Amino acid sequence: MEYVRKKLEKINSIELFKHGKFYLIGNILSKGLLFLTMPIYIRILPSPSEYGLLNIYSSVVNMLVIILGLNVHAALLRYYHEKDGQFSWFCSSIVKSLLIFDVLILFIINRYKNVFSIYLNIDSNILIVIVIVTILQIYLNMYLTYLKASKQSNSFLKLSVLSNLFIILLSIVIMLFLKEKKYLGEIYSKVLINFIVILFLAIKFVKIYKNKKLNFNHIKYVLLYSAPLIPHSLSNYLLAHADKILINKYVGSYETGIYSLAYNIGMIMNVIVISLNNAWVPIFFEKLREEKYSEIELVAKKYTSFIFIAASFLIVFSKELIGFIAKRDYYEGVYMIPIVIIGYVFVFLYTIYTNYAFYYKKTILISMNTIIAGIINIALNCIFIPKAGYIAAAYTTLFSYVILFILHYFNSKYLIKARVVSIKIFMKPIIGIFFTMLVFYFTNIYIINYLVGVLIKLVIITVIVSIILKMNRKG
Repeated sequence: MEYVRKKLEKINSIELFKHGKFYLIGNILSKGLLFLTMPIYIRILPSPSEYGLLNIYSSVVNMLVIILGLNVHAALLRYYHEKDGQFSWFCSSIVKSLLIFDVLILFIINRYKNVFSIYLNIDSNILIVIVIVTILQIYLNMYLTYLKASKQSNSFLKLSVLSNLFIILLSIVIMLFLKEKKYLGEIYSKVLINFIVILFLAIKFVKIYKNKKLNFNHIKYVLLYSAPLIPHSLSNYLLAHADKILINKYVGSYETGIYSLAYNIGMIMNVIVISLNNAWVPIFFEKLREEKYSEIELVAKKYTSFIFIAASFLIVFSKELIGFIAKRDYYEGVYMIPIVIIGYVFVFLYTIYTNYAFYYKKTILISMNTIIAGIINIALNCIFIPKAGYIAAAYTTLFSYVILFILHYFNSKYLIKARVVSIKIFMKPIIGIFFTMLVFYFTNIYIINYLVGVLIKLVIITVIVSIILKMNRKG
């Protein structure tokens, strides 16, 4: 039995990381390119204020993707596992119905663009450009979701990396030519590149989404599955982006720029979490359908070890990261980075349990939990940002993600009554990650010599990795 157990562990781990490596490489190369271009953006943009505005516009795009996209990608991913032979017809119905909806929304926004621009504090002409970017991004996301569901991780990698690479290169060129409002270079670049990519993918869309009549059962499936997730996604948006908008409101765009840079560096952790989750979900759905609970637990342990090792590295070397990326104007945000990273560790933890709700189609419960956490986050930000400044937003977001983790665990275990991954496997790593944060503060506050500090950090991170791997072996 022990031999069989080890073989199962090895097989599942290979399956996870076979696809996970492509998603990880894809996200590192695409989103990682964004991190690598941060030093370029920061030096092209004249001040943290413009960098703050660049991030606010990106936040608006993220919000509109949720609203205009109706979360159809979630239903598409789930329907792929229905195995009823209608996936192509399902895709065709969704693309056509969503196109009708988005054209209608674009007409309404264009008609009342002045009202929307005042409410969002965005130039009315730029608002239309942002909506176009959003619609193009929605269809690109749908195709990427199809690649993810069908485990075409290599194609996912190529498309993600190339599209983001060209967006970045064109953004830099446009920013250099603009004499003012240089931050708009990224928006203009996304319009052009995404439009070209969608044209290129049109042939593939036709092959996958065959020309069939609208099936209203498919539309009903999307509405029942994805519509309840819209509040969830919007609340997630608020958790991730409302803090920037509130900092801009209560403190200013300069501070928003500092906060945004620190937050973007911390989001390296989110890239890792999303990458492995992209590989984990199809495997998880298959094993859950086959009721192979012990195999799920075994893969989850390895998944957890990798996440906590990555988080430990990023936390300990946060100061070196911001020193590589930013000018001195941004350095004061360094002490926020470990908090943001730990926040994304709890994002990883709660996704482990939200996947049960996705599988059992209890999406309304996911939305309820995220709405609760989103309301808590906004309320705390409104209270503490005016009093303590932008650093309060990092702590309130971390607290909200902890609440979300607890809610989703109870949701899947006690309401859905699923046979979930044991929460015990996360307890020691959680304690360890907070200890790692203390190590970061100690080495950066009390050790002045740079080389001595780096050597101490290397020793500490080696010990931390050894402990995590030892705990994983003991199970």
